[in-house]
Amino acid sequence: MIPFLDFSLLAGWQLWLLWLFWVVCLLGASHLTHRWLFNSQFGSFYRLVIAPGVIWHELAHAVIVILTGNQLLEVNFWSAEGGYVRHRNRYQGLLAALTNFLIALAPLPLTLLAWWFIYQRLDILSVWQLILVAYFLVISLATLAPSATDWRVGLEFSSLILIIGTLLSLSPIGRELFVQS
Repeated sequence: MIPFLDFSLLAGWQLWLLWLFWVVCLLGASHLTHRWLFNSQFGSFYRLVIAPGVIWHELAHAVIVILTGNQLLEVNFWSAEGGYVRHRNRYQGLLAALTNFLIALAPLPLTLLAWWFIYQRLDILSVWQLILVAYFLVISLATLAPSATDWRVGLEFSSLILIIGTLLSLSPIGRELFVQS
């Protein structure tokens, strides 16, 4: 294990705060990068360059819509705002809020999973594949942040997730989950 990546000495709440910090940093960097480039003099060129990132972002939403058992109504990659997914939630109450939360934030875990998968195979990639990987990393970072609609839909449940995560990280069960001996 690389010494600076050894998190075994951290308590559950410290790992939770570290995880939360990095998620906020990633989302903030994504939002600022996207907004700056979208509104720059290169705006239309930027939209063309990040089109695969928009497709990735919207496909992430669509995959989670299907995996949560909701009805996928429409996927649009080319709207004025960048793209959208329309779905019909088949649940009500807390379960509807949970599935909306998962759908709204789907690009984050799926992108991180893709980055991890790429990282595991960096040593076997050729030069042109590394260039494509670098391109994917940049466009996926630029389109990682939730849109205004994603935030609005996902916020119903995110407060509850933060409270549960914080309480869990402070409990003995949470320490067992977050810290492996």
